[in-house]
Formats: sequence, C-alpha cells, structure tokens
Amino acid sequence: MPCPICQKPQIYADDEERKRLMPFCSSRCKLIDLGEWMSERYRVPSSTPADDAIEQQRDRSDLEDET
Repeated sequence: MPCPICQKPQIYADDEERKRLMPFCSSRCKLIDLGEWMSERYRVPSSTPADDAIEQQRDRSDLEDET
C-alpha cells in the first residue's frame, strides 16, 4: 500500500517504526497529513438532518420571542 501523501512505497526498518508511522512512509508525510487536518482541508462529514432540525427549532423560538 503506498503512502497516502507522497504515494511512495512504505519501507520500514523494524516493527516499531512501522507502528509509529503506518500508513505513512515517513514522519514528514505524517506531519503533512496532520497539517491538512489542522487547517481543516480534511473534514469529516456531519449529518445535516439533525443540524437542520436544531436550526429550525432555534428559528421558531426566535420568532416566538419577537411576538
């Protein structure tokens, strides 16, 4: 399986290195991936139906407060 960042083959010196780095080929690629998550370039999809229901409930309560 190639590294998900640079597509190079994963070659590890020993099992400890494999455990520490997998699925990446190096610490550099591992940090690049972390940076992508931290900058929000990668996102986990959320369930929008629940979010929409909460937003609609807030809108209704705001309208009730205005009257």
